[in-house]
Amino acid sequence: MIESSNQIIESAVSAARCGDLDGAREHYRRLLEQQPDHSEGLFALGSREIAAGRPADAEIHFRKLLDDQPRLAEAHIGLARALSHTGRQSDAERHARLAIDLGPDSAVVWREAGILFGRMSRLAEAEDALIRASRLSPTDAKCLDALGQILAAAGKESKAEEVLRRSIEVGPRLASPRFELARILYHSGRRSEAIEILEEGHLLDPSDARGLHLLGQIYLEQGLLAAALQLLERAATTAPTNADLMSNLGLARQTTGDIGGAEACYRSVLQINPFHPGALGGMGRLLELDGRSREGIALLSPLVTSSSRDGELLSVLGRLLQHDDRSDEATDLLEKCLAQMDEDTERMPVLFQLAALYDSSGRWDRAFDYCEEANRLKKADLDPSGYHLLVDRLLKVFDKQSLRSLPRAANGDARPVLVVGMPRSGTSLVEQIIASHPDAHGAGELGDIGHLALSTASDGLDYPESAARLDRDALTAMADTYLKRLDHIAPLAIRVTDKMWQNFEYLGLVSLMFPAARIIHCQRDALDTGVSCFFQHFFGSGAPFVYDLEHFGAYYKEYQRIMAHWDEVLDLPILAVRYERLVREPESEIRRLLNFLDLPWDEACMRFHESDRVVRTASFDQVKRPIYESSVGRHKNYDHRLGPLRDALAGDT
Repeated sequence: MIESSNQIIESAVSAARCGDLDGAREHYRRLLEQQPDHSEGLFALGSREIAAGRPADAEIHFRKLLDDQPRLAEAHIGLARALSHTGRQSDAERHARLAIDLGPDSAVVWREAGILFGRMSRLAEAEDALIRASRLSPTDAKCLDALGQILAAAGKESKAEEVLRRSIEVGPRLASPRFELARILYHSGRRSEAIEILEEGHLLDPSDARGLHLLGQIYLEQGLLAAALQLLERAATTAPTNADLMSNLGLARQTTGDIGGAEACYRSVLQINPFHPGALGGMGRLLELDGRSREGIALLSPLVTSSSRDGELLSVLGRLLQHDDRSDEATDLLEKCLAQMDEDTERMPVLFQLAALYDSSGRWDRAFDYCEEANRLKKADLDPSGYHLLVDRLLKVFDKQSLRSLPRAANGDARPVLVVGMPRSGTSLVEQIIASHPDAHGAGELGDIGHLALSTASDGLDYPESAARLDRDALTAMADTYLKRLDHIAPLAIRVTDKMWQNFEYLGLVSLMFPAARIIHCQRDALDTGVSCFFQHFFGSGAPFVYDLEHFGAYYKEYQRIMAHWDEVLDLPILAVRYERLVREPESEIRRLLNFLDLPWDEACMRFHESDRVVRTASFDQVKRPIYESSVGRHKNYDHRLGPLRDALAGDT
């Protein structure tokens, strides 16, 4: 039985509504096999070919339609879209303007013309065209989405937010406006709402590279490394020439230890754009981590002058020059650039690096002044009272009585070794020592435990309360997910360290997932830890408490409260390692570490600094040198500036 044209069109429309775009395209092809000049079929198939990334095929269909109907405005705008996607912008603009002349009352024509003008960076014309389209068709969600994107690109973010919310209201199944709205919200500091909207969009369209990219970028900044890498890798399969995406993928690979993969990403970006700041900075950081400072200087110096304003790139070059014993040159360059900078985001990384330079040269007051301003610009966003309440909830869920009755995962795997404590407390040094043993592997800061914990939220319950509802099977599945990651990272290792310092918050859940795990708790003088954190420019938003001394003190007290609780209620073995004792008596402390891990003595652990293992965190320089004691008592250089920190540490919890 031969279907009528109307039946075929209905089948195509139905397939498109269900997301089966390939099926819709096949239906339109069947229609044109029966009726080669069918105008609706030619227009629809041309549009589908553009959506499928085949603009050359789309051009054929639109030109055939114009052969029969040369004054059809929609055909001209369709052809303009196809031409634009093949890079023929002047021809595309000519057909777009002809479409406007022929169809001045067509919302579709004005919408597609506006999108075309936006692609050509003609933002004022794009905005005007899309406003006209939205007046002709006020409930066209795609038009409102496009208008919101243009307004955002033009810096009119408040208006863009209003329009994008309207687009979501009239087109609740449309993912695209959620991605741009989430970006606006995230960069304006409304991070929780941004992530919620972004995850909604990702559920609606899991394959959209923009959503994958932005969500991956946010997860990366939050330290959810495994999830970030997975999303960015998926995005890269559909947008391998997107320079910003590939640069962020390089950063994700670098942060998770895939140095070769990171370098490949950065080099691919620099082939597309030799001046891409993210890729240049990433390559500079890789060379810094690998001890190839002079190569990094040779890469960046020709691109940086005393009028440069890229703060991140300048800070990388400053560190490279410092490693090459050219601190005075670095200081002079950064001071000259800083004097010409107005934007906070430009100034902040330069201030952090200048603080480090002045600190290393013994100019303590100037170092602290610059550090204080840098931290103010980074903007602390910890809510101390809110965090205190979260800790109350955590300790209540995992109290001694509850832990007796909660189920455990069905595994006795003794590989996981969690190295926890405050940042800058010696976690990198401890991991490097253990990783130098032939039977152990250092996995770095994995982030998987936190991601697994937060993923338990459901039915209105957030972590930690959601963890109390997990049964043995769920805990076993979660543990298996983590153990498979260890299998991939180090299939032959007897012990694998995960030094995500913040895992101290999740040790209650860890005790349920890994009954045979071991915990190493790194401890360091609170004032030394606070000063080291205050001077460190941490990546992303994973340590919001370090940018304000009072906040650091409040967070430190909560960390002490959590660890004291775990020491009392957990049946996991926990070894406390004092940084000061480790650097003063390294051999006895290293023997104690290895005994705790049931590993035989190996001299390589005393020569940890000779390992070719790449350390990716702020302590990479420390672990490439023999143990030294110069960081002990560091806070004494700044004693007269630490009143807020002392008061917070002395306060009641």
